[in-house]
Amino acid sequence: MTREETQKILMGIQVLYKTFRVDDGLKTATVDMWTEMLSDLTYEQVSQAIKEFALTDTKGFPPTIGQIRANVAGHRPAEIMGEGKAWELVYQALQNGYYGAEKEYNKLPEDVRRALGGAGQLRQWAVMDIDSISVAESNFKRAYRAVVEQRARMEVLPANMRPQIGAAPVAQIEDKACTEDFMNRASEDYVTSLLDRFRDDLK
Repeated sequence: MTREETQKILMGIQVLYKTFRVDDGLKTATVDMWTEMLSDLTYEQVSQAIKEFALTDTKGFPPTIGQIRANVAGHRPAEIMGEGKAWELVYQALQNGYYGAEKEYNKLPEDVRRALGGAGQLRQWAVMDIDSISVAESNFKRAYRAVVEQRARMEVLPANMRPQIGAAPVAQIEDKACTEDFMNRASEDYVTSLLDRFRDDLK
């Protein structure tokens, strides 16, 4: 959105909400800030978001930048896989998850890889009994929910302001022998530490 379009948006909000006023001494700074925060959106997207906000608003407070962005983000097509489907992909990968851990890991979607934390996790889970696998499923789904929730929050931000999502490795990795350090990273403690970091990021 351009600076001129931002001015039109601010004028529109003032028409809809009599309490929304920008002090003369802050007009330039306000327009500049709103332009920066909404620069990746089109005038049509922002205008439509404000109209929808006003039509459903019952409190009488003008929309904030965050509310406008959340409204626009809510109209984007849903591309997030459910945790059940994500686990199905992991479970399928486990069928070849010991000798082909790196290959199977690299084939998984990015969010699934983030929740796993590394190919070593596949290798470890591939040799578990059925009871242990059910625990692994629960751990994975919790981690996956955290990844998805954080990504949803980041989607509201402009692309150039989004921090790196999570800390789990997502880049493809080369085939290599499973060293002791590699297996340590795939331990239950590693999964727990990932979950703790995801929770901290979501606070």
